[in-house]
Amino acid sequence: HTADTVVVVTLRDVNDNAPVFESTAEFLVEENSQRMKVIDVNDHEPLLRSSRTSVEINEVAARGTSILRFEVDDADCIENAASIFGIEEGYGVFGITPTSGELYVSSPLDFESQSHYNITVFAKNIAGGEKSFKSVIVQVKDSNDERPRFVGGTPVQFSVFENLPGPYPAVIGSTISE
Repeated sequence: HTADTVVVVTLRDVNDNAPVFESTAEFLVEENSQRMKVIDVNDHEPLLRSSRTSVEINEVAARGTSILRFEVDDADCIENAASIFGIEEGYGVFGITPTSGELYVSSPLDFESQSHYNITVFAKNIAGGEKSFKSVIVQVKDSNDERPRFVGGTPVQFSVFENLPGPYPAVIGSTISE
C-alpha cells in the first residue's frame, strides 16, 4: 500500500524512416526522461478476516461487551483501500463499530430463547462500494440467571419440631426455567 507509484519513462525521438544516403549521414537523436504518477483504480475488493469463525459469550454479558474484532486487507492504495464495517444479518442483537470492526452485544441475550446466532458481517470500500462478507457463529452460554418459582399460588405453612432429625424438615415444590 503505497500512496504514490512513480514510473520513469525514457522517450527517444528516433527517425524510423531514415532516408538512404550514398554517403555517411549523422542523425540527431534526442532523449528526455519524464516522471509520471500512476493513479490507482479501485479494482480490488476488501478481504474481510477474523481470527475465529465461532465464538462463545455468556448470556448475562452486558450491552457493549466486545465479542470479536474483524480486520480488512485491500491491495488498493490507501485512499481506495479505506473500508467501513457493517452487519448484513445480525438479528438486531449485535452491533459493529464501522471504523474498527469491533463486534459487540447491543441487546440482552437469553440462552433459553436463542442459544446461537449466525451473523454475517461485511467490509465495504468507501471509495467504490466493493463488499466482502464473513460469517461468524455466536454461541450463547447458559447462566444461572432465572430465579426459582414456587409451584402453586397459595402460601405454604408448616410447623417444625425443634429436635426433628434429618437435614430437610419439609419439601416444597419449585421450578426453574433453566
